[in-house]
Amino acid sequence: MPSTPSPTPDAAASDGPGGPSIVHRLVAFLVAVGLLLAAFVVGTITSLAVIFPLFFLGFGVTSTAVLVFGSIPQQLMFAGIGGLYARLRLDSLPIRRPDSEELRFVVGATLVAVVLASVLSYALTLTSLEPVESVIGEVAQNDPTVLLALAVLSIVLVAPAEELLFRGAIQGRLRTAYGPVAAIVLASLIFASPHVFNYIGTPVAVVATTGVIFVTGSILGIAYERTDNLAVPILIHAAYNTTLFGIAYVQLTAF
Repeated sequence: MPSTPSPTPDAAASDGPGGPSIVHRLVAFLVAVGLLLAAFVVGTITSLAVIFPLFFLGFGVTSTAVLVFGSIPQQLMFAGIGGLYARLRLDSLPIRRPDSEELRFVVGATLVAVVLASVLSYALTLTSLEPVESVIGEVAQNDPTVLLALAVLSIVLVAPAEELLFRGAIQGRLRTAYGPVAAIVLASLIFASPHVFNYIGTPVAVVATTGVIFVTGSILGIAYERTDNLAVPILIHAAYNTTLFGIAYVQLTAF
């Protein structure tokens, strides 16, 4: 299986005897955050342009149509900005059909991610923190089929789009200045940060719940560094989301 990707030529050229300079690391971090902000801001604006007409058609804020169709422009911006930057700035974007060993890695990593997320989420219920409400959960209470729609959307758009941005572009850029371990941690923090808008509750509880997303992001980041194949974290991400949405759907409809 391929080894960890090497830094891009411009990164190697900026390395002194002690490694990348503080300036180079700061620039890499600012670029990574800037990529998220650009994708998030432009995506939010385009999402609002899609959502407003739905309101005039009679769909409520917590309707399935608003949640599903409103999220598509955001994900398209993630894919567009992440993919374009990775292609233009990072020389290459390693993505290919996974081999048998990588597919086994996908299965194992997905199981680990689902189990860890379940254990951590349950552990949060045992603390004194007030439970948070999920935007998706609120919509699903009224229409459980939204979970099936989101599962499909995760496979065809969300997983590829978010991995292009957060692993391909952001983690790839951070790797050139910080190395793989720090890049995984920083990229996972950046990945988790926009998810705070998915929850409603006290700040401490929201941050703690978002910590589960950080753990998942770290698994995805490790998968990318381990295989040097963006298709692997894409498949893990899609399988992880689909599994959780499937479990939630069964819980809502079977009881």
